[in-house]
Amino acid sequence: MRWVPKQKIVVSSLWSAELSKLTANAFLAQRISSINAISALCERTGADVSEVSNAIGIDTRIGRKGIQASVGFGGACYETHLRNLVYIAKLYRLQTVATYWESVIKMNDWQKSRFAKNVVSAMFNTVSGKKLTILGYAYKKNTSDIRFSAAIDVCKTLVKERARLCIYDPRVASEAVKISLTTDDGAESDIEVNQDPYLASNAAHGLLILTEWDEFKRLDYQRIYDSMQKPAFIFDGRNLLDHAKLREIGFQVYAIGKSYQRSLTARRRRNAKTWPTTPPPRGCVPGQRRSRPRRWRWTRPAGCIRLSRFGRWRERVVRGGGVHLHLRSGGGGAMRILRR
Repeated sequence: MRWVPKQKIVVSSLWSAELSKLTANAFLAQRISSINAISALCERTGADVSEVSNAIGIDTRIGRKGIQASVGFGGACYETHLRNLVYIAKLYRLQTVATYWESVIKMNDWQKSRFAKNVVSAMFNTVSGKKLTILGYAYKKNTSDIRFSAAIDVCKTLVKERARLCIYDPRVASEAVKISLTTDDGAESDIEVNQDPYLASNAAHGLLILTEWDEFKRLDYQRIYDSMQKPAFIFDGRNLLDHAKLREIGFQVYAIGKSYQRSLTARRRRNAKTWPTTPPPRGCVPGQRRSRPRRWRWTRPAGCIRLSRFGRWRERVVRGGGVHLHLRSGGGGAMRILRR
């Protein structure tokens, strides 16, 4: 029998030992929620969360581990231990401490909800009747554990939007998937569980990567793209895949903490057209650059319109039909209204 060396044993009081375990998982969950919060900011500003995490990881006080943005953390330990900390803080009337650790849980829930809403928004604001393939259902790779998995919350949101889900995970049993997605009244959701990723993605409108399984990197995405409905979407919730290569194939790729970029085929199709920079005048060929100053025009219904003249705001009620507003470059910030 081999005993653990004495120098590797940490001796502490009962409460220190209890809080050490809770705090360790709470700190790990906090790092994930922190980088996920930054990922939302990266998507709005055009930054890349991978570059941000790599840059801050150079600082030895921060390190590179545990700062990979994702759809959210899962597993039985993180959320359970966080809630234990919240309970203990409230028990001792430390409401500020409880609120702080509770915000980590709220950030994680918000990240999962945000990911699901981005899927709906990207697919023309509706997924009703559309087939979505879920690649990965466990809360992390190399396990069949689905407790508190981020995939559960994402799938429940999409089921409420009436999407048709087809789920593939190399280890999770189909019975476990169906039980986890049962409704409050005990009815099972209308989902499909497939044991082949290629069959699961056949005729699908979109793919969702929700677990970082290594085998997902080795899939033949050209074959998957050919079998999918067009336009084909990929939502990489783990930043696992080569997004540039997927865009060359033709996928519309959405990832965590990365600004959206059109696929290469879509960009070529878009660049092949000639778009006029300004509304052309009569007798002008569409697409021809004008020598006159640039002018923007749009149509608004009749109503109250605010005018800026010489730095002051005025209001003017325009009656009748639509009104064309012309913004012209001129001194004093004057604006002209022309009725057509």
